[in-house]
Amino acid sequence: MLKILTIILMITFISCKKEITHKKEVTMNKQKDQEVKKNIYRISAPIVKGGKDGKSYYISRSIKNYLINFDESKVTYEDFDKYYLNLSGLIKTITLDIEYKKRDNKDYVIVYKIIPKISN
Repeated sequence: MLKILTIILMITFISCKKEITHKKEVTMNKQKDQEVKKNIYRISAPIVKGGKDGKSYYISRSIKNYLINFDESKVTYEDFDKYYLNLSGLIKTITLDIEYKKRDNKDYVIVYKIIPKISN
């Protein structure tokens, strides 16, 4: 009985340690928004595809998600979609130059530029 309890405690400890390490890595990789021009920020954030039509893109921030408005953006939906679909991984993070906007009490962003990842 004591052996089983010891094994369960060891597994629990190892699992918790991995979770804490992962949280530290995620926190360390967070970058502050960098203002590149007046009201235009360079951000790196996870992008989520969804919406009622399944074709909308959202920038996932810690507090909320921002809809990307392609009508005002300098980057077209087609170019953004192509870039997004070529990314690998479950969580797709993209570096963008954006401007935060608000209309009818709804927050959204417009995208000025996609910053490509530098390959190693």
